[in-house]
Amino acid sequence: MASLVAPSRTVLGLAAVGATILAWFVVSTVVSYRKLRHIPGPWLARLSQLWLFNVTSKGDLYLAMEDVIQNYGSPAVIGPNMIVLDDPEYVRLNTAPRSPWRRGHWYKAMKLDSRINNILSEQDERRHSELRAKMMPGYTAKEVPDLEATIDDRILDLIDLITREGVEKHSPIDFAHVAQYFTLDSLTHIAFGHPFGFLTKNEDLYNYNKSSTAFFPVMELGTNVPFIHSILSSSFMQALAGPQAEDKAGLGAIIGIAQKIVADRFNPTSGSKPERDMLNSFIKHGLTQIEAESESVVQLLAGSDSTATTIRMTLLFILTNPTVYVKLRNEIDAGISSGHVSFPVVKNSETLSLPYLQACIKEGLRLWQPLNGIGTKLSPPEDIEISGVRIPGGTQCGISQHMMMRRREFFGEDATIYRPERWIENDSERVKQMEKVWELSFSAGRFTCLGKGIALMELNKVFVEVCLLPGNSLNEYAERALLI
Repeated sequence: MASLVAPSRTVLGLAAVGATILAWFVVSTVVSYRKLRHIPGPWLARLSQLWLFNVTSKGDLYLAMEDVIQNYGSPAVIGPNMIVLDDPEYVRLNTAPRSPWRRGHWYKAMKLDSRINNILSEQDERRHSELRAKMMPGYTAKEVPDLEATIDDRILDLIDLITREGVEKHSPIDFAHVAQYFTLDSLTHIAFGHPFGFLTKNEDLYNYNKSSTAFFPVMELGTNVPFIHSILSSSFMQALAGPQAEDKAGLGAIIGIAQKIVADRFNPTSGSKPERDMLNSFIKHGLTQIEAESESVVQLLAGSDSTATTIRMTLLFILTNPTVYVKLRNEIDAGISSGHVSFPVVKNSETLSLPYLQACIKEGLRLWQPLNGIGTKLSPPEDIEISGVRIPGGTQCGISQHMMMRRREFFGEDATIYRPERWIENDSERVKQMEKVWELSFSAGRFTCLGKGIALMELNKVFVEVCLLPGNSLNEYAERALLI
């Protein structure tokens, strides 16, 4: 009899567990539905994470958010207890210095080192502020005096590569890769005192680009769907497929290199000379060895890809708009003739006096946001009103940068078109209003991107120098440089 009773108890136990899970799912779904029932959105998104999982898996989340906001308005429900908005005031509200808003689940998946949170994944406000205070000086020329000269050297490497391989040899160049080589070499030089050599070798070292391209879609799934993140962050998955410092290729190899460089700086017997680079600044201002290792990887992964994306897309906009290219080239040529554009690389201060160049950069960054994740923030415990809609306490609120930068009331009826002239032709008050929204590309307040100044310096210089490559017309230039 005992042998018959035991299995029956096991079955009953499993049934009880299953019933409990089902009851929890039903109750939580009903509670979540009732909480956000006054906010419209896709019906499946109200009941399950499957809708968000599906649109994220397709790789066009920004277009899905565009479709949702166009059909349902802003805010709109995109998951249980999750909404999306396109309101710039919402961004300023949740990024204000003493704002009660907190980073939501999205940021958890940005934890790249299982040992410690980084400045992007840290959700504890006090620790996040401490990290920013330690790291902020390292992004300035005061602490890294060769900052601009370092970028100039990498610009010269970029132009040399394009001239050598594209113009002289008439060999096709995948500029998508070359742009990332440039940002990777710039960042590794600024951070570690020397570039890794992507540009000089014209090679995807350690298969970094290939592996990161495969990694980003998986990471995005984790940022948007908590269930997926719980699987990916488990010790089993980390051991099975997570990047390891011992890897010979991919992100793991980069982690290994960063850890060796950091360990050398912390080793008093290494005999290495102190570098006036970003890493040295981090250490000087109190970053621990494990923190420095973690932050170095985040710098490369997030900083290089975002700036490279802006370079690719802005150059594409310029090359596919002949009138824009001609105006930009004429402005640069006039700057050279008047002595306001230096040789061999333009100074950052000089680029600020080239209004059409600045308009081209702003328009490119506006139309194609390099980081289009929804970046959810957790609303305060009490209800709050945004865009005239009540947001219940404890709601995960995402932002559609893509839609925010296309709002017609800020950028005009042709907001979906690349037209740099909007930054020049409008009166000063209208331009200020546009800039107030545009600057949110780098977030704001306590979440402002630390690398904003470096990214803009790279953008300011790269388009001047690329436009000065051989060729006097757009067609000849595009054909000879083989960038499109």
